[in-house]
Amino acid sequence: MWKWMLGILALGGAAFAVSLARRSVTPEPVPPVLQEPSRNPFPACVAGAGMVEPVTENVMIGVSEAGLVMKVYVKEGDKVKAGDPLFDIDARALQSQMVAAKAAVNSAEAQLQRVRAYRRKEEGPSLRVKVAEAAAGLVEAQRATVQAQATVVQNEWTVKDDEAKVKRLELAVKGKAWPEEDLERAQFAVKVDQARVEVSQKAVSLAQAKEQTAVALREDAQAQLDLYLAGAWGPDVKAAEAALEEARSHVEQLNLDIARRTIRSPLDGTVLRRNLREGEYAVATNPLQPESAVLVLGDISVRNVRVDIDEFDAQRFEPGSPAVAFLKGGGREPMALEFVRVVPYVIPKRELTNTQREVVDTRVLEAIYKISDPKARVYDGQQVDVYIKADEKK
Repeated sequence: MWKWMLGILALGGAAFAVSLARRSVTPEPVPPVLQEPSRNPFPACVAGAGMVEPVTENVMIGVSEAGLVMKVYVKEGDKVKAGDPLFDIDARALQSQMVAAKAAVNSAEAQLQRVRAYRRKEEGPSLRVKVAEAAAGLVEAQRATVQAQATVVQNEWTVKDDEAKVKRLELAVKGKAWPEEDLERAQFAVKVDQARVEVSQKAVSLAQAKEQTAVALREDAQAQLDLYLAGAWGPDVKAAEAALEEARSHVEQLNLDIARRTIRSPLDGTVLRRNLREGEYAVATNPLQPESAVLVLGDISVRNVRVDIDEFDAQRFEPGSPAVAFLKGGGREPMALEFVRVVPYVIPKRELTNTQREVVDTRVLEAIYKISDPKARVYDGQQVDVYIKADEKK
């Protein structure tokens, strides 16, 4: 019985060994491919990594003046027109300066009006009266001078008559024909007349001095009237106008500074990215990447693909060659591309694919292609594999 049992166990072990041997040599089934890789449709091609971007490229909006963000007018995906406000930076300090600047303009305008008016209109009649009074005073002084001169002439003739009378009396007294007392009285009268002549001559000098004073008064009154009629002095008006222009320019400067605190869209496009919120402090920087810009705009009505062509393949690339693009993980259907231009400056390669075997210590030539299908579902910043047709001989 034990022999039969050992035989059965031996046969079972042999069968198990055969089964195990057959299973060990049977190949394991290959799992299905989760996603088909992109395939080159050209016999010969130049391959490159591309990135989708707007036709205007990414316009990174910066901040010219640092300050508190008071209001943000847009969000991601909004359509904007050129000149539309995007966000406001705090301008309250400038607005307070504007109050003083406008007051300075009002003061300068009042000063200019005062300079142009020069003197009140009510002063005109009084100035004309002064001119008339001075002219009348001059006429009176001239008349007094003439009267004084006539008195001198009259007194001089009186002296001559008295001197002739003295000579006659001297002859009569010598001939004992006239009393000597009358001769003495006649001689005394001559002295009195001579004194009157001297007094009248001094009166003429005084009258002439008064006449000169009257002439000066008339000229002064006429000069004041002429100055009033002439109006404001040209240099004073120009100085007041310059002060007003300076005040207005200060207001205009403040208006421009306040307007600069409202950042506006430079183009018609779409808000692609917003890194700004109300209440935050915006710093004036020069962003080099869209990720660090406060706002990123672009015209996405047409999208381009910026292809990096390795410098070792640049010799095989022909501008204008047809090309296709495949989305990363986006299926097998290629997107047709139209050549736009070549950026004629070779730049250091940017790391795009983030694979370990990617070489980044080289330089690339950038070629711009347009996505022909406007309905293609792509997003800005999306990576694509690009194949550009090349000459098989090269």
